[in-house]
Amino acid sequence: MGDSSFRKVHIGLFALLVGLFGCASGGGSSSGGGVLDVDALVAEARDVEQGERPRDTPNTDEAGDQLDGGNDATDPAEARMHYEMALTSAQAAITEDPRNPLAYRLAALASLFLEDFQRAGEYFGQAEELRPVYQFEDVALREGAYIEQYQLASPLLGEGAYEEAAVYLENADAVYDGRPEAKITLAQIYASLRQHDRAIQKIDETAEFLASDIMEDIDEETAANWRAQAEGFPLMKAQVLADAGRFEAAAVAYRELVAANPDDISHRQDLGAILMQMGETEEALEVYTDLMNRPGLDSDGLTRIGLGFYGADQFDQAAMALERAAEVSPMDRDAIEWWTRSLMADSLWSEVPAVAERWIELDPQGQQALAILAQAANVNGNTQLAAQTIQRVQELEFNVNNLQMSRGAGGVDVSGAVSNKTLPAGTQRTLVFTFYAPSGAELGTVIHTVALGAQEMSEVFQLQFDSEEPIGGYGYRVGN
Repeated sequence: MGDSSFRKVHIGLFALLVGLFGCASGGGSSSGGGVLDVDALVAEARDVEQGERPRDTPNTDEAGDQLDGGNDATDPAEARMHYEMALTSAQAAITEDPRNPLAYRLAALASLFLEDFQRAGEYFGQAEELRPVYQFEDVALREGAYIEQYQLASPLLGEGAYEEAAVYLENADAVYDGRPEAKITLAQIYASLRQHDRAIQKIDETAEFLASDIMEDIDEETAANWRAQAEGFPLMKAQVLADAGRFEAAAVAYRELVAANPDDISHRQDLGAILMQMGETEEALEVYTDLMNRPGLDSDGLTRIGLGFYGADQFDQAAMALERAAEVSPMDRDAIEWWTRSLMADSLWSEVPAVAERWIELDPQGQQALAILAQAANVNGNTQLAAQTIQRVQELEFNVNNLQMSRGAGGVDVSGAVSNKTLPAGTQRTLVFTFYAPSGAELGTVIHTVALGAQEMSEVFQLQFDSEEPIGGYGYRVGN
């Protein structure tokens, strides 16, 4: 699995919100139409068991009076005081009669007005458990609170303030359990923030919701929309498990993905990588060998297969896969680098120089590439090339290392580091990165300027290139 597993997860969040609610000015409903179908709710309520009879007591009467006082108050502080007193009286009513649904319902309303949405949701749930008909009487209020909290999250999602948005989305999810959009968005947020436990919890809760009886009462269009929003969650869960280092669970998740999508090569590649992490080398090699025999692989897929073989010390197989990657995309710098390393690891010194030269052409400040070329030239008895290459190493003013391209939807990220060798600290150097199609045609450039640190110190960098076309490789040159 590449570093791009969670790349740009946030891009979809704001779009998701807009798709769920639009401007949300008209409210929302489980029916997806924006207005509650009151007649349908009344008809359904007739068939529901009434449950426990609500019972008026001095405490419930006091709670009701305090709720009315809070609603009538014009001063927020005064209103809050009334709601707190209402909650106290409702809780006293619960203590004196734990089977009185009215007491829980009043506690829920007081908690809602106090903006304690977690506790409100719990009290609403307890009230409805005792008296199921309450779910029809309270649905509009609860869903209205849900939408209000989701609307408060909207601008924060648009700004990328995901942790702040998550607070409101958690409020929405707690106060009403009749729609899954908050869970869906929270799962994406937590995955992007690498909060693994929370992400998995919301993914699982979404799956449970979509498999529940609630979906039987949802119109087909809305149900299809919800399922489409969570369509990628099995893969997301597998990725989150892998990112969390829970490799056994991740392997189970990837095996399920492979079984459900046998033609999806990326799932098999990820499964192979997980098996390698687990030390299941034999099974991992079976996966990679099977992949090698599949036609139509792109350079990214072939490179990942090659790296899998490399990690298992199968250097001959690694070199074969990486050579194929470089044939598919002749400007794939990363594939060419690891092809060179595989040949060296397999002691195929006579083949190293030609491939290393291709690496250096795309990575002219790469000291490691030059060092490997010098070593190969020396082993091959080409002392002139060895001496020339060593001189090139000695003349490097700075070194570019740890380059890696991560592909994602709509573009790529390139990360790396620049190490100062001989220049004064603070010296600026410009790198012009060129990106290529798989055919080798140029797609565009990105200019990156870095201020060098002290000598022998490295400065990490990352840059992005957006493109709707597939990107087959990259290289750079030193600018003016």
